[in-house]
Amino acid sequence: HTSSYVKRGSGELLALEEALLEQASRRASAQAQLMLGFGTADSEDFAWNWMHSLRRLHLDNWLIVALDLGLFSSLQRRAGVACVLAPGHADSGRTRASLFEWGSSAMAFRMAALRLEVLKAVLQGGFEVLACDVDSMLLHSPWPFLSALIASDHPSAHSSLGGERRDGVFDLLVQSQRQDAG
Repeated sequence: HTSSYVKRGSGELLALEEALLEQASRRASAQAQLMLGFGTADSEDFAWNWMHSLRRLHLDNWLIVALDLGLFSSLQRRAGVACVLAPGHADSGRTRASLFEWGSSAMAFRMAALRLEVLKAVLQGGFEVLACDVDSMLLHSPWPFLSALIASDHPSAHSSLGGERRDGVFDLLVQSQRQDAG
């Protein structure tokens, strides 16, 4: 694969980071809670289903993060989709980024780093984030459980790792910039 990524410090990258935070501000709940769904062009149908499943749960605080131009371009043509192109995205014109075929390839590591950069930017923007792939499915709103987990001080519920908390049963990592979270 030949790959081309938007380089750090470029004007395009800064514009994409601004767009990410602007969309996050529009989509987050009043409590600054936001669900991010990550996807690539080969997961377009999953992204569409993910969005509709959240709407059926009456959840509006979500944002699809396209990891490549293919998904972003496709979703931009559809009405009612809140989608942003990941800063540092893979240029799908030269490389095929896939949500399903990463394994332990160099592409897998690049995409993992890209997700972490997006999460870092959104967390530093002051949001509480639930991040998942668009092929995940929620049956209920996750926010009551996550809010209770963040607020909980009971040692058997989770172990505290600085500003992070890990739930032992589901191996769920909750990160928050809130001072009372850790």
